[in-house]
Amino acid sequence: LDEVDLRGPVDATPTNTTSFTILGIQIDTSSASSFKDRMENEIGRSAFFGSVQAGTTVEAQGVLSSDIVIEADEVELDDLFAINLRINYIPQYIKANRDFDQKYRLAFL
Repeated sequence: LDEVDLRGPVDATPTNTTSFTILGIQIDTSSASSFKDRMENEIGRSAFFGSVQAGTTVEAQGVLSSDIVIEADEVELDDLFAINLRINYIPQYIKANRDFDQKYRLAFL
């Protein structure tokens, strides 16, 4: 199983406290041990899911268990402004550096 780090906007407001989707990829948090806020402070599952809605930027780290499911170990609310900076810069970096880390490429599929 491949370790992945996916960052992006949540597709739809979650209807439960175990999963959500980013860019069409399901993030399964049923085994997650770490939930963090935007300041990287540990928060509980309920607080995390209470802050997540459609469009919220989230980073998920875990194992890619299938083409469309990540079994997350850690999920973190992220700052959209920082994401926009990365989106503007990283594609240029990828073109210049063919050995760029796979975890960032996944976010741009």
